[in-house]
Amino acid sequence: MPTVSSSSTMSHVGGASPVMSARTVALSVALSLLVLLPSLFAHDDSWTFYSSSDRYPVAANGPPGQSKRGGANPPGHNKWGVAGKGPPGGRGPPGLAGGSPPGLHGKHPPGWNKVDEISSEGENLPDPDRESIHTPRPNNSGNDNDNRGPAGPDGYVPDSNRFPQNRQCRDGEFRCRNNECVPQSARCDNKADCRDSSDEELCFANRNQENGCVLPEPPEGGHYQLRGCESRHCTKRPGDTVPLNSILTYSCKDNYVLSGNTISVCVNNEWYEPPSCHKVCPPLNSTTVDITCSYQGETASCSERVLPGTRAALACKSSYKLPLTNDPAYREITCLEDGLWDQRVFRCLPECGTSIAHGNTLVVNGFQAKVGAFPWHVGIYGKKRMNQYEQICGGTLISNNLVVSAAHCFYDEVYNKPKDASDYAVAAGKHYRDWDTKEEYTQKSMVDSIRLGGRYMGARGNFAEDIALLKLKTPFELTTLVRPVCMDWDNLYEREQLQTGQAGKVVGWGKDIKGESTTSLQEIAMPFVPYQQCLSAVPFDFRGFITSDKFCAGHLNGSSVCEGDSGGGLSFEKNGLWYLRGIVSVSPVKGGSCDYNSYVGFTSISHFRDWIREAYVSDT
Repeated sequence: MPTVSSSSTMSHVGGASPVMSARTVALSVALSLLVLLPSLFAHDDSWTFYSSSDRYPVAANGPPGQSKRGGANPPGHNKWGVAGKGPPGGRGPPGLAGGSPPGLHGKHPPGWNKVDEISSEGENLPDPDRESIHTPRPNNSGNDNDNRGPAGPDGYVPDSNRFPQNRQCRDGEFRCRNNECVPQSARCDNKADCRDSSDEELCFANRNQENGCVLPEPPEGGHYQLRGCESRHCTKRPGDTVPLNSILTYSCKDNYVLSGNTISVCVNNEWYEPPSCHKVCPPLNSTTVDITCSYQGETASCSERVLPGTRAALACKSSYKLPLTNDPAYREITCLEDGLWDQRVFRCLPECGTSIAHGNTLVVNGFQAKVGAFPWHVGIYGKKRMNQYEQICGGTLISNNLVVSAAHCFYDEVYNKPKDASDYAVAAGKHYRDWDTKEEYTQKSMVDSIRLGGRYMGARGNFAEDIALLKLKTPFELTTLVRPVCMDWDNLYEREQLQTGQAGKVVGWGKDIKGESTTSLQEIAMPFVPYQQCLSAVPFDFRGFITSDKFCAGHLNGSSVCEGDSGGGLSFEKNGLWYLRGIVSVSPVKGGSCDYNSYVGFTSISHFRDWIREAYVSDT
């Protein structure tokens, strides 16, 4: 039997055999395919870009599993959603049935919508030369028919490339601004169905019509402002609908007042308690009447404009009274719907001319007046320097803000003109002459204006029309110690009082017989003197000063008035009331001082009655 040496056997083990069996060849091919297979189907970015050219029709014939697109698809690959040809058997790579992406047999990529099923492939698509942006974007619309095409597993086709400008939507669809079509029912449903959200634009008015309030017409006599609509570009008008929670701010025109809250809010499609404007009556003010207002049983202010239906109760103030004649029958007035009061506020007259005390001490041919004996008498003070005043004349209070005095107290004889009212002040309820003396009941005021008798010319006119009216800046509060004298507007008692044997009283701080000013208020009784008796008794050169607007009163026994008493009033009592009849004007001079043994000339109040009444009505 033949034998084989061991060396030959070893040589075959270390090298390649020149001859293989068929089984060995088959195994070798299989191993090679296993090595190459991953590279054939490896992910390549050049295939994940989805361009518009992939959407156009392809040739029916091409290499197995390929589409004609200017370049071959990888074997076994076709466009999305199109069943192309693959290797024999119509299959693509393992796990890719019909050439679709893994696990997507005839389906769309996750999160994306398919191309319009009723369109032919590539229909209604943009320029095939433009490629998409490789940026993944999820689909939030949930609409399976929004005509979106895929762009591969990690990319998408932008709106500008998806929907052509000439696209027409079907009936029952809404065309988005990006030419996308969505159901009409998706319009203004508070959810963005268009990818550009244009289905929710311009929905303000539509929503308001369902949930909101209609802007009302402005109220009569007023207007409102829609909050957030203050600019001139806001076009909201009455009749337009505004959303819930809108706010209107109301205001009223002059002579109208707001009733209710100033704002109204849109709640449950209605304006909540919108206010209204009502025509109002003017406020009520009076210096002589206390006015108490009420509205619907509640106390209201009379000093402000009031609503129709407001009632005002009227009563005279303290130290005032209703006139004896022409007494109004009403004590209450009502504000009417037309903004007018049904009656005027009547005027009460001061309780005038009442005295609470009488002098009892004789001081140099006169009496020292007690406090309150002549509450109508005031002292007139001239300004010497800043905040320093000196008593120069007297005056008589005829209302809470009017004083009657003599014109010569306020006239500049050098320049023949009135002096400035700001140089004077008035004190009432004062017993002591000095301005700075502290007295409990004294009231003071600066002078606001001075009116002199119409043709007053001072000494050049023989002191004719020697009368002045002073209006106070601060009206006095009338009390028992500050009270006006009575004015006999109808001259009821003048003839009775200005006759022989009747005496009136004058008060003042004038100089005494020694030529010294008194420190406390003095009073003196001075009887009326008939005109002819006066002329015959006074010095001849003084007669020219007894002009037609004057009368005489006084004594020839050394009791008289003097410098400092000028402007004071001569008043007569009738039935417990004192009436003003004259103003201290002129008296003869003797030895450079007053002639206490001569009569005094008084300016007649009745001569200037109408002039005084005019000022009384207009200034009080």
